[in-house]
Amino acid sequence: MCDILKQLGRSPGQVTLCSGTLTIPIGDIIGDIQTQEYRGSCLGLRFLHPVWFIDDVEVTNCEHTNRSTRSNLDKKLKALDFQPFLSQNVSNRRKLNPQEVALFVNKADRQRQRKVEQEQQSGLQQDGQLLDQPRYPIGSNVYVKRSDGEECIAIVTKYDAAKNFYTVELEQAGSGKLKQCREDAMRNGPSVRDADQLRREAELKAEAAERLRKQEAEERDKQIKEATARLEEKLAKAERDAEEFQKKTDLEKKEFLRRQNSLEGQRSKAEEKAKAEREKREEAEKKRAEEADGFLKRLNPLEERDKIRAPPDYWDKKMAEKAADGFAAIALNKTDPTFAALGRFLETDKVKLAKSGADRAGTSHDTLKLACAWRLENPSLWDTYMSGVQMVGKDMERIKAAGVTAGSVPVMTGSVASSLPGQLRANVNEAFLMHGTVPHVVLQIISKGMNERFAGAAAGTMFGQGSYLAEDAGKCDQYTMMDMQLNAGNASDLHKRLYSPSVPHPGKVFYILVCRVALGFHVRIQTNSRPFKSADTGQPVFPVNERELGPVPGISAPAILHHSLLADVLHIMRYRELLVFHSDYIYPEYLLGYQRFQSVGGSLKGPYDGVSH
Repeated sequence: MCDILKQLGRSPGQVTLCSGTLTIPIGDIIGDIQTQEYRGSCLGLRFLHPVWFIDDVEVTNCEHTNRSTRSNLDKKLKALDFQPFLSQNVSNRRKLNPQEVALFVNKADRQRQRKVEQEQQSGLQQDGQLLDQPRYPIGSNVYVKRSDGEECIAIVTKYDAAKNFYTVELEQAGSGKLKQCREDAMRNGPSVRDADQLRREAELKAEAAERLRKQEAEERDKQIKEATARLEEKLAKAERDAEEFQKKTDLEKKEFLRRQNSLEGQRSKAEEKAKAEREKREEAEKKRAEEADGFLKRLNPLEERDKIRAPPDYWDKKMAEKAADGFAAIALNKTDPTFAALGRFLETDKVKLAKSGADRAGTSHDTLKLACAWRLENPSLWDTYMSGVQMVGKDMERIKAAGVTAGSVPVMTGSVASSLPGQLRANVNEAFLMHGTVPHVVLQIISKGMNERFAGAAAGTMFGQGSYLAEDAGKCDQYTMMDMQLNAGNASDLHKRLYSPSVPHPGKVFYILVCRVALGFHVRIQTNSRPFKSADTGQPVFPVNERELGPVPGISAPAILHHSLLADVLHIMRYRELLVFHSDYIYPEYLLGYQRFQSVGGSLKGPYDGVSH
């Protein structure tokens, strides 16, 4: 009703009591039919007059409103069960102010009315007096909003008029839960009878919730028991599986030991077979040597044979003759053209050298410089080499006679070879190749020569069990080891043969041998994967094992075996390698002592000792 009356645009006025008519300002009007009380708010104060029943409403002095507004107001008043007021039935009527509304008193409680009239006559109460009483009486049931937005039933226990605060006891009397709240958080609650009913309903709900909780707890306990049973079953199964696995493992272990024993037996048989083949090969080599000697004897007188095998003319033969062990290491003067030519053997690609391989421990040098050099004069070893050269020469003549083309092997050292004394023998594809080694092995090689039977002792056997040689010093540098200083380490015997006051030890030196090699008829491969096959014919490179090359194709019996292997693997590796499987085809003629340096800003920094810098 308040909202409807506010549509007239009138402001609240003073409270006035007329005879037979109660006039109040426009504001909130709340009625409670059961308690027959009507309350209206005015200027923030509470107006309580629990005497009359308000039956009719008359809106007077509406000349400021049009007919449409008045009609709408009447419809809304009728919807609130108010009947139109007949002004002619009202006595002592006065003209109302624009902001006032007249309420007609249809009937009244006479006893209470008399009490009010007595109070008015005695001056205890004036017409329309505003009483400072709470809107919700003490002890009444109310609905109070909680912090979660829901409402609960509470009982009003105290009212503070100054602060306009109520103190309420939540969830029915006796709970002890008190709360202070304002009127805007409250509304009329149910009757005591309804409150009891609600309380009983709440208790029933609480009992139902407790039963549900117990059911859920029982269900949860049941689930836990079932889960425990399943877990115990899984554990039992896991134990059974573990026992089965242990049994299976024991059986596999027994089988592995049986196979290992079998492999040991097979290995022993293979070693015996290899030994027999080695003895057979040595016997064949001895026979070939005897045949070569017989061939030379038949073709040449003994003097001619000796002349062919005689040491080179540029040797100083007296030095070797004076030596107790029959060989000499002749130090070359740095002004000697041969020294300069040998220095060119150490020229290599700086980028490749700096990268190096896994065989070298992470050094960063990119330059090799010749520090000292020796010519190795060993007449006995030279005679053995020349015997091998003659055997290769005989094989090459047979190959040529059979119409098989024997291609040469162009190597990087070919351009330097012409600067060294002594011509290379083209009929056996002779070439100068290098071999990097360690200080404690140098003396053994220069006295007894290369030995293919020690293949792989230091650097592995990637392409077979032969003597490994290279055309590039960068490759040889991967397999060398530093000789730090004079009489250091286990190279003291070598130092006695190489160094003297006139040839001092340069310090931090490494060794490379420059060898004459009769390559003969070679076989070429282009992979490092086994089994190796010829890149030209597709035939196996090693018919039996990796100690002897296969036969040259197109040659009738007796077969001629390939003399050397060319690992032409520049497309997958940094350097090519050449292998010879008979030491008779190799003569170590020069020993190079070199040092490692690094190019820094156009100058060389070093020498380095072989560790990372």
